[in-house]
Formats: sequence, C-alpha cells, structure tokens
Amino acid sequence: MRNPLARFAAGLGLAMCLVLSFACRTKDADDGDIPAPGLWVCGYYVAYDPVRDLLRPAEIDWSALTHIVMVAVQARADGSLALDFYWDPVNGPALARDLAQRAHAAGKKAILMLGGAGQGAAIRAAATHHRPDFVRNLIQAMNELGYDGLDLDWEDDIDWSALQALVADLRAAAPAAILTLPVGTVNANVQGVDPRIASLAGQLDRVNVMSYHPDTCMAGSGWLSWHNSALKGWKPDTPVTIEDSLDRYAKAGVPKAKLGMGMSFYAIGYSGGITAPNQPTEGGGISIQGGDNELPLAKFYGDGGIYSAAHRRWDAQALVPYLSLPAPDEEYGCRYFSFDDEESIAEKGAFARQNGYGGIIIWNLNQGYVRSRPDPGFLMKAIRKAFIDN
Repeated sequence: MRNPLARFAAGLGLAMCLVLSFACRTKDADDGDIPAPGLWVCGYYVAYDPVRDLLRPAEIDWSALTHIVMVAVQARADGSLALDFYWDPVNGPALARDLAQRAHAAGKKAILMLGGAGQGAAIRAAATHHRPDFVRNLIQAMNELGYDGLDLDWEDDIDWSALQALVADLRAAAPAAILTLPVGTVNANVQGVDPRIASLAGQLDRVNVMSYHPDTCMAGSGWLSWHNSALKGWKPDTPVTIEDSLDRYAKAGVPKAKLGMGMSFYAIGYSGGITAPNQPTEGGGISIQGGDNELPLAKFYGDGGIYSAAHRRWDAQALVPYLSLPAPDEEYGCRYFSFDDEESIAEKGAFARQNGYGGIIIWNLNQGYVRSRPDPGFLMKAIRKAFIDN
C-alpha cells in the first residue's frame, strides 16, 4: 500500500509493508480454510486529497473488481481508532458506508483498511499493550460500517510476535474471515524472503506483492533506469520484477495460488537526461519524478497530459510500455516515463493465469479514472478482460 498523505522514501532498504485483509472463506475437508477459486482483482479507494474526487463511488466499474478496500481507519496507541478516513469524522464514515453498500449491491466484497506508513508505532502499541480492546474496536468498526473484512497495513516498526498474536486474535474473533498479506518486492542483491512470511502462508488466502514504485526502481546506487511495474527482465542492475519477486516467494514456501502481483494507477519519470530504461542513473541530477498522488494516470492520460502515442515505446523484455520524449516535459523535466496501459495489463493477466498466480491489487482506483477520455474507465476494462473475463 502507500502512505495516504505522503510519498514513501525510495531505497534499497525500504521496509516491507504488511497488510492483512479479511473477507469470506471457504472450507476444505483436509486443509481447513482455502482461497475461493478464481483470480482476485482488489482495488483500493481513497478519501483524501488530492485524488478523492478523481473517481466518485457511482463511477466505479464493479464488473472489473472482486474486492474493494476503503482507505483507511487509523490506530491510536491505546487501541482506539480514528474513523475520519483522512477526510473528516462526518464525511469519511459516510463515504465508507456508501462504498460498502455499493460493493454488496454489485455482489463484491468490501474490506476496511487499517493504518498506512507512519502508523507503525501506534499499531505496535495497540497490538502489544491493548490487544483485546484493539481487536474489539476493529471488529466493531468493520461491522458498524458494513464491511466484510479488515486490511491491516502495518508498514513500519513491525513487531512480529505482536503481529502473529494480533492475527490469531482476529481469526478467533472473525472465524469466517479471509486473511491476505501484501508484501514488498525482493531485490535479490540485498534482500531475501523473510521466512516468517512463508510460515504464515498456511493461514493466509493471498500474499500480494506490491510490485510498483517505490519498491521497484530508484536512481543512483548502481541501478539502471527501470520501470514502475516491470513484469520481466530481471538482471543485477534492474533487480526488481513481478516475475522474479513472485518466484522467490513461491520458492520460499508461499503457494502460487495464494500469490498476487500489484500495479499502480500512477506514472513515474526519470529526470537528468534519461530517455529510456536500462540507462545509468549516477550523477547529473537524475531523480525519479511523479508517482503516487503526483502523477496519476488520470492526469498522465488526460487532456493536456504527458501521454503521446507517437512517443510510446514497448520494452519487449520487461513487457511494459514507456514514453521517450524528444525534449523534457515542462512540469517534471523528464523525457522518460514509465506507466501501464492495456497491453501491459493484458500481459500481467496472461502471466498470472499461465503461472497459476492468484490475482492483482491496484493502488489506487481513484488515480486511474481518466474523466476527459470518451471511455474514462478504459484501464479497468483492460483489467477485467485480463483477470476476470478470460
């Protein structure tokens, strides 16, 4: 997931995000709880500026989703919750209730997210010292707002013992729930898969890899310019891809059917004269521009936006598009932009099906609705075709 109010700091030492989601479960006579069949498409919906009004609840394409997550309730150290949803105490809960009702009317599951970056200390205190109250308050908020589950976004200051105890208590309090765990990508140069995640996989229905910037690429530190959400193309100086990260989690013991990829509805650009992927990023004022909240695809593809079909290129190794402009754009100072489109979404869906993976998460739905286009929801239609219809 992403920090609702600020961009993450990128880097090789990026902390792994942990998210636990709850919805309906099915039973297996031998193995206990197992995931429901079919690929998941789980989209996150936000209530904060500057992207709140990019997509209204009435405009959501429910046919392209299996689950929706409302962002977010916030923990307090004493185990209580703030329920303003990064808006206010009146409009935030009203929007959350409306979203859940619309999801259920469409036959979809609605999940309530807790936390975000910077919430780790509060979650740790609540889960360690006030866990019974914390669990009770989470379940109460879920029920009163009309949600099917909870999404625990414990991104920093993680206490694994407290996390495992929290999971156990939530499972006991909500025995009909599904648990999913989004995790960070893996840069095999410096990282491995934490064995504790694999050990939890038996209790989980999905382990979703957040395979988008800032987890996937950065400038400096010996990295070449790379993509926001590359499917393939691993090499030591572009060491993060969906294919490689999912494979490493699978080899660590997470069943493939429980593994999902991630994509974002925002674009990134490289400044400092970079014109394409696989170029050196040392020196010359090179940095990554745009990203979450700053360059939503609604803006990128919209009227007066950066996108130009004439300058679109295709990376046949990474299986994603990019722009290579003849001159830097005026706002970001970049010639190279990485993003997703219908072709790369189709590749992601085909890869998930061909390799037995579990689906995709999208951060966030608001940023992908291009209101100025004749078909504002063209990206979600591509998601539906790739992950649900086929």
